Amino acid sequence: PCDNGICILLSRPDEYFCNCTGTGFHGTNCACNISCGSGYVLDSTQCMCNLADICEAQSPCGIGICILLSQPDEYYCNCTGTGFNGPNCSSSVPGINEGSDVCMNDCNSEGQRQATQYELMCCD
Repeated sequence: PCDNGICILLSRPDEYFCNCTGTGFHGTNCACNISCGSGYVLDSTQCMCNLADICEAQSPCGIGICILLSQPDEYYCNCTGTGFNGPNCSSSVPGINEGSDVCMNDCNSEGQRQATQYELMCCD
């Protein structure tokens, strides 16, 4: 029953285990020879890759930080200090030029951060 690898019979005649170690194959019968990329896991029963962590697999937050809320695809993007906002940190914050420093009148005279709706960080 093992397509590749070593068949190990268990206690009953119809029970077996396939040892796929070192063959490059996976799955119940050592028939699956695919490997999954970062953020995906192998479903060896169907020989396919399933999404496990969207933050690791697809980096949906642009220059923001992706925070996985629940696997595999519920996430939140932290855009703090990027100059961008929106669900995927893809909308430019009004008043900030692309490529410039991320500080625009959000600091008081002592250089302390003022609360703004975009939570921008102060520059020295």
